[in-house]
Amino acid sequence: MEIPVEFKYIGRWFDALDEPERVAASPAVYMIALERPFPRFRGTSRILYVGSTRRIGGQTSTCRLRTYRNPGNGHGKYIGRVLRFLMAERADAVPLLYMCVKPDANAARRSERRLLRQYKYEHLELPPLNRRTG
Repeated sequence: MEIPVEFKYIGRWFDALDEPERVAASPAVYMIALERPFPRFRGTSRILYVGSTRRIGGQTSTCRLRTYRNPGNGHGKYIGRVLRFLMAERADAVPLLYMCVKPDANAARRSERRLLRQYKYEHLELPPLNRRTG
């Protein structure tokens, strides 16, 4: 699966976490991807994770990028640990952030579910950091 054309490149993942106020405080569906494709069960992909949120960036402590920067014990902590390991093991593994602003959180969730179904159809599995289909 390719990154859809309506998705805007935001920057390197860890740089975006350092400056969430540079990213719109909007509902969005987002992807964490690598610069280069990697093998999947069927085909190849650059996409590691697909998610949605009510507020991806901005000044508040509850924006999604801030919760990834300071994760609790949940999935955000797992994603951060895997991405740091990946970067330590492979110099060419640079996680990137792409996003597509949606009119509201429900539209973002519907878009996330659609993208995950499409990914699973194309590759016979979910992106490696996704646990479920939205």
